[in-house]
Amino acid sequence: MMSDNKNIWFTSDLHFGHDNIVKYCDRPCTVAEHTDFIIESLNKHIKDGDTVYHLGDFSYGKKIKFDDLKATLDRLKGNWQFIIGNHDNENQLKALCQKTKHKVLGDYHSESIEGKTFIMFHYPIESWWNKKRGAIHLYGHTHHNDMRHIDNRYNVCFDRDFKPYPLSHFVA
Repeated sequence: MMSDNKNIWFTSDLHFGHDNIVKYCDRPCTVAEHTDFIIESLNKHIKDGDTVYHLGDFSYGKKIKFDDLKATLDRLKGNWQFIIGNHDNENQLKALCQKTKHKVLGDYHSESIEGKTFIMFHYPIESWWNKKRGAIHLYGHTHHNDMRHIDNRYNVCFDRDFKPYPLSHFVA
């Protein structure tokens, strides 16, 4: 946890506006409940002022209307930092973040947090910068499908547990 009593969280693949994801990933809600289910599941853990790294596929491309997505983002607690996923519309995400506390970080992001290097990318990769020195790779994309185990590589997809992962999950 951060020393100023704010938490850091990681998640991916929320897929707002993607009705079929409810069926594909066995989400425990109906299509009509989908947006509320995600928001309630996240806001149970995330507080205002917390930092949330979202590792791709926040929404389903151009299908969801900008105003609806803006209203959804406004209901989410925390300061959201976005990594671009294959279903994201990058221009739409950048427009959502204008004049807000949220940011788009690009396709790939490396950051030192609590003395650990985190490599954040939507896709799982086999090797990453400083892997042999303990750098941690976080990814999404595969939903609840497990990849071959590699030390310090973690899937933070929402569909694994229907909640965000705290920094303390990766740093003791």
